[in-house]
Amino acid sequence: SVLLAVVIRVGTRAVRDRVRLPERLALLLVVATMVAVPILAAVKFGADIAGQTELVSRALPAAFDRARALLAQAGLSNLVNTELDALVSTSAFYSFASGALMSIGDALMNVVIVVSGGVFLAAKPALYRRGLLKLLPPSTRGAAGRSLQDMENALTLWLKGRLLAMLLVGTFSGLGLWMIGVPSYVMLGLVAGLLEFIPFIGPFLAAIPAVLLALLIGPTEALLVMGLYFVLQQLEGNLITPLIQQHAVDLPPALLIYAVLGFGLLFGLPGVILSAPLTVVLFVLVKRLYVQDYLDTETPIPGEL
Repeated sequence: SVLLAVVIRVGTRAVRDRVRLPERLALLLVVATMVAVPILAAVKFGADIAGQTELVSRALPAAFDRARALLAQAGLSNLVNTELDALVSTSAFYSFASGALMSIGDALMNVVIVVSGGVFLAAKPALYRRGLLKLLPPSTRGAAGRSLQDMENALTLWLKGRLLAMLLVGTFSGLGLWMIGVPSYVMLGLVAGLLEFIPFIGPFLAAIPAVLLALLIGPTEALLVMGLYFVLQQLEGNLITPLIQQHAVDLPPALLIYAVLGFGLLFGLPGVILSAPLTVVLFVLVKRLYVQDYLDTETPIPGEL
């Protein structure tokens, strides 16, 4: 909800300053746009994406068989067949399917709560900020207020950089897969862009279905796809992200790796997905409240104006 509120506030400020609209009207316009764009995209491209998704679901079993055959030729059939059989066994499939169906209702309810909370937080952020600060002793409210502002600024910068990286990676992935001749390149590019939000793990997960589908065409295409994702990750890690982080938030890579592991152990999949923004928040808090205020040591704070 907080991340969504930050996104809404960024859009509201941009509309308010550029179009010269009142804040409430700008907020309504941003929220309406965020609701309308996915609906219009689903109407415009939904049939194509649904068709490509169905193609992927039908092609993946054949891709597994193709991978099994290639691994058998390499002498790894006994080891790999056991794992693949367990992965695609009927009992495992039904267990996964039943668990997924049971969680759909909870997921929909969580989406409603997150969206509603994000809209209310974005509508009156000062109200909730004041309420939170009143829970603290008066002597600490100044430092806490500065920390909250730093966290908002840092999350805003981080989100802008992450969304730009997601857009670039998704676009280049789709174009590269189209040039290689892999089917469902639009859906695979969309998946690559979305999974770019998850540090380290997301790009690896995005490459798996693309490589499996390329195996249906031939080993050469599969190698080309692996090379494409390798090049994209090198560009993202050594060019795109460093350029973006010059104007965003630069998190130490080792800190981010341990954050993914730690938040994943604590909160499961949601912790993995939100590990980077949670790390941004903790990074700011540690620098502001501990290093700067408690240890009285000067240090640059992400988002500090």
